[in-house]
Amino acid sequence: MPEPIEPMNPIVQPPSSRPRRSLRWAATIGIAIGAIAFVGAFVDLAWWWGAAIAFAVVVLGDKFLPKAFTTRN
Repeated sequence: MPEPIEPMNPIVQPPSSRPRRSLRWAATIGIAIGAIAFVGAFVDLAWWWGAAIAFAVVVLGDKFLPKAFTTRN
């Protein structure tokens, strides 16, 4: 008679396919958004231009920042 299959331990799970973002990644995005806000205050950009640019920085940064900015479990 074959051995029964043991259920998978719910505590031990395989790492997710999406890597965690490192602190350096968060700092880079934060500095970029802060720089946009700082320059926008002097250039007299509308607030929504700053929001659109900040959103683009976050989206593009998430897609194109090098793998050095990510950590794996």
